[in-house]
Order: sequence, then C-alpha cells, then structure tokens
Amino acid sequence: MSKDAIGLLIDLARQGEIDPWDIDVVQLTDRFLQSLGKLDASDLPRSGQALFYASVLVSMKAEILEARLQPQPEPEPIDEDYLETQAVARLPLERMLHRRPSAPAMQDRPLTLNDLIAHLKEVEQIERRQVRERPPERRVSLKGISISTMAEVEELAHHENLEAVVTELRALIARLGPQGDAIPFAYLLEHYQDRVGAFLGLLFLAHRSQVTLVQTDFYRDILVYGIQSEDTA
Repeated sequence: MSKDAIGLLIDLARQGEIDPWDIDVVQLTDRFLQSLGKLDASDLPRSGQALFYASVLVSMKAEILEARLQPQPEPEPIDEDYLETQAVARLPLERMLHRRPSAPAMQDRPLTLNDLIAHLKEVEQIERRQVRERPPERRVSLKGISISTMAEVEELAHHENLEAVVTELRALIARLGPQGDAIPFAYLLEHYQDRVGAFLGLLFLAHRSQVTLVQTDFYRDILVYGIQSEDTA
C-alpha cells in the first residue's frame, strides 16, 4: 500500500492505469482522486500533500478541458495591398496567427510521469516558500475563496450527489460548532467518513462564504469555522 502521493502516482503507472511516457492528465486526475482512500488518514502531512497534489491536478484538468472547449481563433485577414505599400516582408502564416497559450499537458511533446512529478514538486516548493514568507501572526484564511474556474471544477469533481454532500456538511458543521467554534478537519472526519467528499464539500462551502477555512501551517490540520447566516444569528 502506498504511503504518499508520489507512491500513488507510481502505483498507477505500475498497474497500467496510466501511461508513464504519455500522461493523460484528465484520466490521471480521476484515477488519483479514486486512489486517495489508500492513504493513512491519520498521517496529516502525507494526507495534506496528497490533497494538495489533487488540487493541482484538478486545476490542470479544468484548464485542459476548458482549452478544448475554446473555439480556435480565426486567422486575421491579411491586407496584401497594405503590406506591399508599407514594404513589409511577408511573414509565414505561422507567425501571423495569435494563438492561445496551451495548457501544461497539451504541448507537442508528451507529458511523462517524471515531468508531472517534477511539476508537482515545483508547485509544492513555491507554496511552501510563500507560506514561510507570510508574517507569523497572519492566519491563512480561505474565506470567500476566489477560484476563477470554480464552475469548471464543480463540474469536474465527478462526486456523486455533491450538492447533498455540501448540505450534509453544512448541517454537521452547525451541529459541531453552533457558535462558530473552530472544528478541526480531523475531528470533522470522525463524524463524516468520506474524506474526499468532505474536502471538496468544504471548498465549495468556502467558495460560497458559508465557512471559513484556516490553516496556520502548511500540511497541518485545517480549522473549519461555520458562518452564521443573518436569519440564524
């Protein structure tokens, strides 16, 4: 049984579920989310790393699928007369087109497993550095989290009855912390066994400003604060 996120990725390659020499990020993301249950939930640093990698993969998947849905821009018409009068040398058509930047996994060269792991580690290091550079007294708050592709992520979550999960979590948070008290994520999982569903549900609740998520240190426990609505306050 794999004990960390990198081990999960390697296992997926060994089991033939992904091609290590040509990664399909869309397929990999689904496989990785399904494999999170193999991790030891009591090992918070490793679980936190796996969830962080999952968030990066979901973001990459959303970007790729969004790019696929984007219509290719039509080439701008070339005014031959203008070019001639201005004595401008004709440029190859390739250089005349304004292309939309490709998603990370949609480059001409196939994305290998080594490339993906290196990218995930690089993003992780950047996040660690940003956390270290924050003032010590400042809390990392995810209240009203702003995610430009939140609608796409919600579509891509592929979690059955996600809205029901969100409703159930909201009621559970109100019961465990009726006065808006801090609820450790680990304690929440004692009352809600679906860790992946709980994580996704909390992200959506934070996006809707119905909870505040606070993490004082990278990979450490997340504190959940319920936000009382005006009619219940």
